[in-house]
Amino acid sequence: MKKFFLSIATFFVAFLAVAQTPLPVDTAVRIGKLDNGLTYYILHNSQPAQRAEFYLATNVGAFQETDDQDGLAHFLEHMCFNGTKNFPGKELLNYLQNIGAEFGRNINASTGFEQTTYMLNNIPVVREGIIDSCLLVMHDYSHFVNCDQDEIDSERGVILEERRARRNAGWRMFEKSLPILYQGTPYVNRTLIGGEEQLKTFKRESLVNFYQTWYKPDMQALIVVGDIDVDQIEAKIKSTFADIEKPATPTVKVNHKVADNEKPIVAIITDPEAVSSSFEIMWKSEADPIELNGTAEGYFMDMIEAYVTLIMNERFEEIASKPDAPFIGASFGFSSLCNSTDEVQGSVRFKDGEGIKALKTLAIEIEKMKRFGFTDAEVERAKTNIISSLEKDVEAAPTRKNDDFIDAILENFFFKKYLLDPAVELQIANAICGQISAAMLNQIVPQAVTDENMLVIFNGPEKEGLVNPTEQEVLNVLAEVKDADIEANVEEVSNEPLLDPTTLQGATSSDMKQGQFGATEWMLSNGVKVVVLPTQHKKNEVLVRLVKKGGRSLIETADLASFDDNLWALYLSNKGVSKFSNTQLKKMLTGKQVSCDPQIGDFNHGIVAESTPKDLETAFQLVYLNFADQRFSEDEYQIGVNNISAILPNLATNPQFQLMKLLNDNMYNNNPRKETINEEIIKNANIATIERVYKALYNGADGATLYVVGNVTVDDVKPLIEKYIGSIPKGGAATNWIDRHEDAVKGNVSKKELISMTTPKSTVVQVYSADIPYTVKGEVLLDMSKYVLDMVYVATLRESEGGTYSPQTMIEFENLPSGKAYLYVIFETNTDQEQSLVKMAKDELNKLAKNGMTDEQFTRTIENFKKNIPENRISNRYWMRNLTRWNNFNINYDSDYEAAVNGATKEEIISFLNSVLKQGNAFELIIAPKDK
Repeated sequence: MKKFFLSIATFFVAFLAVAQTPLPVDTAVRIGKLDNGLTYYILHNSQPAQRAEFYLATNVGAFQETDDQDGLAHFLEHMCFNGTKNFPGKELLNYLQNIGAEFGRNINASTGFEQTTYMLNNIPVVREGIIDSCLLVMHDYSHFVNCDQDEIDSERGVILEERRARRNAGWRMFEKSLPILYQGTPYVNRTLIGGEEQLKTFKRESLVNFYQTWYKPDMQALIVVGDIDVDQIEAKIKSTFADIEKPATPTVKVNHKVADNEKPIVAIITDPEAVSSSFEIMWKSEADPIELNGTAEGYFMDMIEAYVTLIMNERFEEIASKPDAPFIGASFGFSSLCNSTDEVQGSVRFKDGEGIKALKTLAIEIEKMKRFGFTDAEVERAKTNIISSLEKDVEAAPTRKNDDFIDAILENFFFKKYLLDPAVELQIANAICGQISAAMLNQIVPQAVTDENMLVIFNGPEKEGLVNPTEQEVLNVLAEVKDADIEANVEEVSNEPLLDPTTLQGATSSDMKQGQFGATEWMLSNGVKVVVLPTQHKKNEVLVRLVKKGGRSLIETADLASFDDNLWALYLSNKGVSKFSNTQLKKMLTGKQVSCDPQIGDFNHGIVAESTPKDLETAFQLVYLNFADQRFSEDEYQIGVNNISAILPNLATNPQFQLMKLLNDNMYNNNPRKETINEEIIKNANIATIERVYKALYNGADGATLYVVGNVTVDDVKPLIEKYIGSIPKGGAATNWIDRHEDAVKGNVSKKELISMTTPKSTVVQVYSADIPYTVKGEVLLDMSKYVLDMVYVATLRESEGGTYSPQTMIEFENLPSGKAYLYVIFETNTDQEQSLVKMAKDELNKLAKNGMTDEQFTRTIENFKKNIPENRISNRYWMRNLTRWNNFNINYDSDYEAAVNGATKEEIISFLNSVLKQGNAFELIIAPKDK
């Protein structure tokens, strides 16, 4: 897209004069380069206090592999955790876990086709020695990974299981698309994770060659962001990395050029487990020099792309918002196919068998863009939304957390992208947006979508009776649209407000009193209790929650179909408010950073909203309208029905969906209140039921509680609450929840189901449950058991046996309708190891319950839980949850949690685990391939 810049820049002489001037780098970030070529970025930030992020960015990935190295960029990532110069064996993981870091959450890495990143997230830098050790870890990653043969052989099984877990329908179709996307390059043979035989048999030499070829300091950057001394860190980096020599010759990546094609290339790709059908149209172009990315010219063209993307997606949303829409959803945007090639992309999802109609609509809208461009109103809305988003960033800048800085720094290193202070970026954006007009965009856009270098890829199900589009049909559509008689879009613009505040009567307030956690409380005359907690944790955030007791428990079983999670979520995403449709509402909220939706939980219901401080009045208006001026549109409801109906027939062949259905059916004894989405549910659901039940649930304000948490003052927010929340009619009596006895199966139950699947694997779900009165201490002790089990299962099921990639444990501890504790164990494996791993998972759990944990396991657990306490306390959502628990159950979760963590002993943890297990409720479900 950027290559079209010069064709229009001459119209803007003032801008052209500075177009290729580098943009100013955020002065808060110290950037330097060692003599050996290693780049470093250091930034002091105290959110959260005594925490830091350590990243090693390596500018290589799977595309740099040779044929004998397929999958080894990713394999090497795993080897970094399996022995380095200063941390042999598992010492690296052991050390980091002993200071409270968690494998997976705080200790991780990511390998892509072009880049690899290693990260230590949210590390407690409470001692200088920890900083030294984290820098030494990154030092070893960069140049001193051992790649021991025994460790390689041990890790093969883990990565084979990761490959097995990844190979769903989407991944298989992506692999089939590689020859089309990357024709003429070696990239067509790069599968990222590697083939099965390759992973079983590759030689250590191939792995070591990749490491020694590419892991060079001139290809790497070290990033340290957190509550650190910048000068001290810089000195430590220079000292720690000094022993890594500068490469004799610069390390250079060869960016292979994707082959051009004069005529469109069409690929029809199918899979028997695909859930939905889609088309993608791509236009390839040569990527501009990377040096332009950090200039005013680069920013200008990024802004052009942002305008086009926002406008086109707004158009597609409007088409999809009609019940007779020719597609489920569509999108348009700009991205990179690889370092050598950019792409413009349009995509569309549709009901099986309706691909040609959907493709034609997509192509027509893109042709309209080429011929007629955009309207002044569309361009102005895009500008307003862009500037509003950047203003939100400026507002948030003082309270950004460490990880908020990382992505921009990575982009600066990998792609030479600008690294701007938010206030400076807003100034630049305002200047550039002041020059962008519909006339300018309408000159640029036609050049982005050409007749050359076009790819069209169909992805969809492969099943009996379904006729998918053919290559010739696709080519016919493209030719037909190119010569079609098309009219420009006509837009109706309305400046009508959401409501007239002068018509609202409002409510009076009782005297204020001090609430828990520093909140202020009072009552409105319509029966709403108000709880306001001002915070400075995130300066651009205010959370609003208006809630009543009852929720899903008040909905009769016969009416639940209309509130199926899938149907309800789709309905909310498509509904408007009051007399305004969803598309009208979005245009009316242009420039507003606000969201608002009804919410129906198991035992409560209400309205949740989120906004910036400046848009808080709009948020309250939307809360009022969703409660007091309800909207029920058959057309808006039918959009969601059409969307779910389009994929539901294909879910029957999807292993993950089948697992979910079997789990619900078997674990809850086919309870009709726990039914999984099916054709019968859709048949029984309707907008009339939604309207009737919604009006009953939201029949008045009496008994509701309003929580407001975030960057507000009580004096400023009180008049808004009295006006908007106070105007909700008091209505009938306050509601309360009902116990519907939706209990999990009791006793020892084991089920195994054989299903058809393309990638053979066994999935195991083990659930242990118990009736135990809820306490915060009990929740902490059960969660600590889970944390220890995670370590145990990684060491046994994953590392020792090589039988699974990511064993998971989870807990739930319900307070309503009564105390119920759940412990889940979930893993995937190959069929040969299924039974041995099932037995091992049970044996290791029983061993822990019988013999207890080691001192090391206990120390790691306590350190991790202590680390999380101050991190939680700088989150508005954390305090929202604390306030609701206090008001609903008189539980001071914050202080009780800290006391439970500080007071926990090994004996207490194991005792509580045994209290869950001794009730004897053990449910197990295994799904496995039929042909095994």
